[in-house]
Amino acid sequence: MHHKKEKLYQPNKTITMKTKTTLTILGSFFLLEGLGFFIGAEFITKDAFSGFGDLSRTAIEVGTILHQAMASILFGLGILTIACRTISGKDAINFLQGMIALNTTVLAVALYSSATTKAQAPIPVIVLFVTFLVLLFLSVRTERAQA
Repeated sequence: MHHKKEKLYQPNKTITMKTKTTLTILGSFFLLEGLGFFIGAEFITKDAFSGFGDLSRTAIEVGTILHQAMASILFGLGILTIACRTISGKDAINFLQGMIALNTTVLAVALYSSATTKAQAPIPVIVLFVTFLVLLFLSVRTERAQA
């Protein structure tokens, strides 16, 4: 007679995240976000700054151009992130720490702007960047454990 072994809860089990998986997820989101920012630049401008009342045509045009510029940066960042998926060891740790600094800066500026201006960062974007930071920190920890 064959008995199944019961799996017991292991509270000390360390959560790991592979660098390749994290960078694939982040790179894909950056590519999609870049595409979305470019296609929806005018809508994003009107929505993000709706707290300022009716925007002039010039303000909408300038905001649209700036969102399209951000789109190109996000798209390029997505390509760079996906291209770096195969790095490991110290190089991976350095890249992941750079991504942590980048995502922390973006999150801090979004929160600062939301707190001090009429412009509001969308809550899903805030949640997304917090999620990115969790994945990045887990990946750094995993890389350090493997070093």
